[in-house]
Amino acid sequence: MGIRYRKSFNAGPVRINLSKTGIGYSTGTRGFRYTKKANGNTQTTFSLPGTGLSYVDEHSKRKKRTYSKDTQYATGPVEKNIVLSYFLAVFLGIFGAHRFYLGKKQSGIAMLLITLITFGALAPVTLFWSFVDLFFIPKWIRQNNAPITRKEYIVSPPSNNQQRQKFQILLFLQLMN
Repeated sequence: MGIRYRKSFNAGPVRINLSKTGIGYSTGTRGFRYTKKANGNTQTTFSLPGTGLSYVDEHSKRKKRTYSKDTQYATGPVEKNIVLSYFLAVFLGIFGAHRFYLGKKQSGIAMLLITLITFGALAPVTLFWSFVDLFFIPKWIRQNNAPITRKEYIVSPPSNNQQRQKFQILLFLQLMN
């Protein structure tokens, strides 16, 4: 357990946040808020007031690492589960939950807003939309999981026989891993 400290107060349209790690601020209205945290990260929050539903997008101040293409890493994209995708599409499809899960955030937000802003009056539209998505889910899963399951080796073999045999053995051992 650690000790935490946080205190915030309003200064007009800006909320000042004091914490153990430093000072941050946030500004916005109901439904939208932009926050600069004490650690330098920023956060944008979109919400539907009174519903408890919100979308939070966080950005780090650190630069993203760039990796060379010829290096393989143990970590990578998360493999998506087709059963969970279908479950989300069937039971929460009118809210676009399956689209959020599959990384299609913009259309997921569109489905969510269509359903919530119209108080369900256009839910049949998003229901039909999620029904059509049921046929596209396998394709999206394959596209998402393809870099994980497929290894591509683009290498030209050596010219002489002895080096070619070593190359074939190394390539075979690599493919077996």
